[in-house]
Amino acid sequence: MIKSVATAFLFAPALVVSAREVTVINTFQDVDLTNSMEAILDTKGPSSMYEDSLEFVGFPSTTGNAYDIDVLEDRIIMTLKDNNAVYDWTFPEGRFDRYYFSFASTSNDEEVEAAWIEEEGEDHDLVASVQTLLPGYVLETHDTFEMDLEVPTVLQQKGGLVVTIGPGSHLDELEQELVIHYRMMPASQETESEEEEEEVTVYNTMQDSEDGSEHMDSTFAERYSISVGSDEIVMKLLQRHDSGVERFYFKFTVQEEIRDVELVNDEINALNKHAQVILLEPGFSLNSGDEEDDEMLVFDNWGIMVEFSPFQAEQVIGQTLQVKFTVPEDEEYEVVEAGEDAEDSNEEEEATQEADEQEEAQESQDDEEEETEDVHAAAEEEAQEQVQEQQISEEEHVARRQ
Repeated sequence: MIKSVATAFLFAPALVVSAREVTVINTFQDVDLTNSMEAILDTKGPSSMYEDSLEFVGFPSTTGNAYDIDVLEDRIIMTLKDNNAVYDWTFPEGRFDRYYFSFASTSNDEEVEAAWIEEEGEDHDLVASVQTLLPGYVLETHDTFEMDLEVPTVLQQKGGLVVTIGPGSHLDELEQELVIHYRMMPASQETESEEEEEEVTVYNTMQDSEDGSEHMDSTFAERYSISVGSDEIVMKLLQRHDSGVERFYFKFTVQEEIRDVELVNDEINALNKHAQVILLEPGFSLNSGDEEDDEMLVFDNWGIMVEFSPFQAEQVIGQTLQVKFTVPEDEEYEVVEAGEDAEDSNEEEEATQEADEQEEAQESQDDEEEETEDVHAAAEEEAQEQVQEQQISEEEHVARRQ
């Protein structure tokens, strides 16, 4: 049974500590040992981050492989200290050892912005990846080994990161050191308003394998954990499902243009191998699936579609898909909100239209005047030519008479 209260550990207050606290949660997943479910193994924290000492020693304490973990202001160092009772020296396909780090700040308001594995001078034989977790990320685990631990199911309000050690990792050498760098940023400030719209709405559809029709499915929250940030979408598969083509439509209500949409290439989390991502422009329409009125859902602003091809879910349960995108800053919006902004925009548009009409009228008047002047000039020139011809004719007549 999953519980929502973390175990507290007290430390001597005489040491100098950071303004941050950290909790670590370890899960284990294996095709055979856990039936592809993500099983909880151990958790510790919250712990204040000491400057010159380890936050977690011999973690996890419930398995055959244990790490000393030092959490610093900008990186995490995991050193393998025990491998006496590991299942296999080398992780087979379908085995994942995950470490969730959940941060909380006691003073400044921060959240994890980015994280990456150190590659230069790496001193380990572990196949690892790291992924940032948004504030409020929900962790779904199973008590497969009956550990009866109090596990925090929602990560701290500052978010965190997860380190995944996957297939191909070798645990035969002790003192292997895995270094994970991370960067914090000021948390985004949101204005609380009961009338404020959600920034993104998610629609899920399933495609019928026989006739190819697409219908809405409102139960996707039971199968996927989904979080959407300012520049990324993270989807985690929670349960088995045998479906055909499945699509997720992310409808954004914010007006900024979305660009550079791409899947993050992750060798460990294989869910992205079964997916493709498509950018949806404003005006895209989606059938609501209501057979009575056949109403269309229209995307007023930009959106993103993630499409999954058929796959065997038991092979990728617990794995994640990450989509990155960019939103250019300081650019004029293409869509104007209703209200005062729209009225101002309409007034400006009317003024511009009136000015254009006046300019066109002036140009037309100038053209007419120029055409009239040309006609008068031509008539005057023709009259002068006639006078000259008449004078020449009279002179010729006088000359003949003489």
